[in-house]
Amino acid sequence: MSMTKKRLTKSRNLVDIWHYFLGYYRYWIFYNNKLRWMMRNHIHEQIQYRIRWMDVDCYSEGSCKLCGCATTALQMANKSCDKPCYPPMMNADQWRRFSVNQSVVCINEQCWEQEYQQFGKPKLLNDKSKVHVTEKFY
Repeated sequence: MSMTKKRLTKSRNLVDIWHYFLGYYRYWIFYNNKLRWMMRNHIHEQIQYRIRWMDVDCYSEGSCKLCGCATTALQMANKSCDKPCYPPMMNADQWRRFSVNQSVVCINEQCWEQEYQQFGKPKLLNDKSKVHVTEKFY
């Protein structure tokens, strides 16, 4: 079964449809230099970050191995990948703290940090008890 047919036959909820359109809208702006001014800087930086750290197999296949969403449009939506390869889209303050200060950022009960051994790769923290209260930013 082709990936397009697989995507069309799966039942989707309204939120996934919204993320689909948002991803393609941002995809169109991201790769069009004349329209680049329409995208906020923290969104543009997060898209670049997500593309850099996405699963290599997903990138080469053109769709996510788990959910079937098209890449790189999936990296441009607000939700995170189901694998999870990267965190959900952050607001400007959360992104600044995550990218510049390498702080732990918690979004929707998931806490994320950058791995220092892998030069900034995002990591989902499974054990939240290790997260110091002063380091978390919601």
